[in-house]
Amino acid sequence: MKKLVLAALFALVATFGAPGLAAAADFNVSVVDFAYSINGQGNFPTLTLTRGKSYTFANVDGSGFIHPFGIQNFPTTQGGTLYNTGVSGDAPLVNGTMTFNVPASAPSTLYYNCQNHDFMFGQINVVSAPVATATVPAVSDLARGMLVFGLGLLGIAGVGRALKHRSLPA
Repeated sequence: MKKLVLAALFALVATFGAPGLAAAADFNVSVVDFAYSINGQGNFPTLTLTRGKSYTFANVDGSGFIHPFGIQNFPTTQGGTLYNTGVSGDAPLVNGTMTFNVPASAPSTLYYNCQNHDFMFGQINVVSAPVATATVPAVSDLARGMLVFGLGLLGIAGVGRALKHRSLPA
């Protein structure tokens, strides 16, 4: 019983996280020499996000008052508007975190950019989750042999019954 309780507790922590611990951000955003660095990769890296999934962006350098990080439908702030569908939290990201629940209707290309500096932007590619395909379970040689053997027994019994009920000429 003790092992069952421990297994259930482990499954809950693995699924929902330990109580009192905040989930880590998917994307840690900072600014280096007027360029966004995301997860330590500088110079406006291209991001790929999947429709139906949720992503957290966190400002890790505290410079957000100068470089608000927003998601838009156009590379620069001139001519574009903030993409708000599925975006919550500190949006555009100044300090703290911003969450983006990528909707199924999201366009295939979005952009992240600084709301104060038009030249500070990067691309976000939005993809659909792969479609699950049905798989046929493999049949082991042992299972196949047992099936053939069982069908063979049924066949022999059926032939025996047919011969038993068949009238033979005298």
